[in-house]
Amino acid sequence: MKKLLIIILAMALFAPVSFAGKHHSVSHTYSHAIIDHDDERHTELDVAEGSVFVTGRDEYDDVYGEMEITEDFELYVDGKLIETTPKQQKLLEEYHTLIFGIRERAKEIGWEGAKIGLAGAKLGLSAVGRVLKMLVTDYDSDDLEREMERDAARIEVRAEELEDAAEEIERWVEDIEDIHWELEDEIEEVRKLRLF
Repeated sequence: MKKLLIIILAMALFAPVSFAGKHHSVSHTYSHAIIDHDDERHTELDVAEGSVFVTGRDEYDDVYGEMEITEDFELYVDGKLIETTPKQQKLLEEYHTLIFGIRERAKEIGWEGAKIGLAGAKLGLSAVGRVLKMLVTDYDSDDLEREMERDAARIEVRAEELEDAAEEIERWVEDIEDIHWELEDEIEEVRKLRLF
C-alpha cells in the first residue's frame, strides 16, 4: 500500500514529455510509475492524454498485457474494446477519475513541498542576517531565538498541511486498489491480465 502511494506520488515529478507507442494516439503527454510485484513481473502505470494505461511486464520487460481506460471511460484490453455494463462503466469512471485526481493533487503537493523547502532555506539565510544584526544593534540572542521560532512555526504549519494532503492521497490510493479488485471480479479480461 505505502509502496503504491509513493509510486503514484512520484508520477507527479515526471515532466510532461512525448513518446510514440502502440496506444490509440501517436504522441502523449504522460506520467509514469512502476509497481514491482516480484522478480518476475511488474506493472507500469501511465497517464497519457486523457487515458490511463496499466501495462504488465515480465522479467525480460516484455509486455504480457495492457489495460487502457479512455477519457470516455471505455475499456481496452490488449487493444481490444471490451463491452461493459453500466456498473462496470461506473467502476472504470471512478478508477480513471481517482488516478487523474491523484496525479493533479500530487503535482500540487510537489510544488508546495518545493516552496516549503525554499522557505526553509530562506529561514537559514535569515538566521545569518539576524546574527549579523546582533553585532551592530541592540538585537540580542533572545530576539533571534524568538523570531526564528516564529518563522519555523509558520513553516511547520505548512508542512503539516502538506502531510494532511498526502494522507488524503493515501486514502484515494486505497480506493483505487479496491476498485481494481472490483474490476477484476467484474470483468474477465481484466482478471486474466493479473496486473496487480
